[in-house]
Amino acid sequence: MKNRFLNVNDKFQEMGTVVIDDHKRISVAKLIGNQTTTVRMYMNSHGEIFLQPISDIPHSEQWLFRNEKAIVSVRNGLRDAAEGKISKLDPDDLEDD
Repeated sequence: MKNRFLNVNDKFQEMGTVVIDDHKRISVAKLIGNQTTTVRMYMNSHGEIFLQPISDIPHSEQWLFRNEKAIVSVRNGLRDAAEGKISKLDPDDLEDD
């Protein structure tokens, strides 16, 4: 794994305390719930640990997040759907490319 550095300029709220078990493990789920299955871990020179929940994006879907026009269109569509701005579309009315 290559070294990654993270500069954190944010305030942190204590989420709780957990006990390290006999196998030197802690349950992150007890702290953050079941929101994620992958956590990136950082440690500074003082031995403090920062856990960053992350979501992996399948390679086949990464193009969407790299294409600003496409992701804006998707977000607008999701917002419109959430606001009830939808209409029925007949697939037979679509033109072939």
